[in-house]
Amino acid sequence: MSTVQLLQVIHGDNPPELIPITLNPSQLAELPKTIDVSTTFTQAGASYWAIYSSASQTLSVYSVSISDNTAFTLVTSTKLEHPVSNLQAFKVGGEPFLLTYDAKDEYLHALQLKNSSLNPVYNGYVGNGYTTVAPMAYRNSNYVVLYNSETGAVAKYQWLVPSDKPLYAEKVWSDTWAKQWVRFAFFQMGGENFFIKTNMEHKKVNIDHFMDDPAEGSHPVLNENASSAMLTNNAVVTLSDTRGTPYFVTYHDSGEVTVNEIFASALGWEERIKGNFIKQAHTMTALSQGSDEFILLTGK
Repeated sequence: MSTVQLLQVIHGDNPPELIPITLNPSQLAELPKTIDVSTTFTQAGASYWAIYSSASQTLSVYSVSISDNTAFTLVTSTKLEHPVSNLQAFKVGGEPFLLTYDAKDEYLHALQLKNSSLNPVYNGYVGNGYTTVAPMAYRNSNYVVLYNSETGAVAKYQWLVPSDKPLYAEKVWSDTWAKQWVRFAFFQMGGENFFIKTNMEHKKVNIDHFMDDPAEGSHPVLNENASSAMLTNNAVVTLSDTRGTPYFVTYHDSGEVTVNEIFASALGWEERIKGNFIKQAHTMTALSQGSDEFILLTGK
């Protein structure tokens, strides 16, 4: 049975908290025994959790209903012929898609969730070695950013809907950054795109802002020495409260979870919540249901 911990993030000053949500063991028994990567998304007011398990080579989507009897209900599952080390959700035209990538496979694969089934709609060559694959929306367009921590290669692709195919990714920008940036976490502030990242070679932490022009890259708003905590974290995700204030959440193998409020200037952050939960979690993702925010941790 999978080890899963669901935490509700309570913002505010009374004080802010991370509250564990009791899960039904019979629900957890229905989940894959191994969860390698996962992501979440919302559609039509409902919350969903997508999971890839290498043991069965399956990509599964569950609806998530958080209440007194929190339920994970299987919507659809499909076996994939290609490996998956990165799984992300994005939307085009208001419809949900799942994006998969593996550095050895060299291809971006997109599947559309429609009528309770996952349908492959795109397979495009982007090359090998990318360690970060991050969808990004800006105004009326959708993008995916790719970065290789070993070479510093970075590229941005724009999602298009041509007349002769369901989906197409076109490269609109590329560059070479410093090597060894890890744990990218994207967030929006004032409708603009930012991301936080940590450099393991130079021991720095940056908050960058992506330029408005799709053909341009990003520039650092914050560049400072990374704390030991930022250097030893195992995962970072972002979320926002009902006011649109962005936060980043960190996880350490010791089980420590912190929730940090990012300043409106993007020149730093304040730790708001800290707690200890399951140790050596394999995945962490943020989940929203209505106006409520949650963190999902899965054990190895």
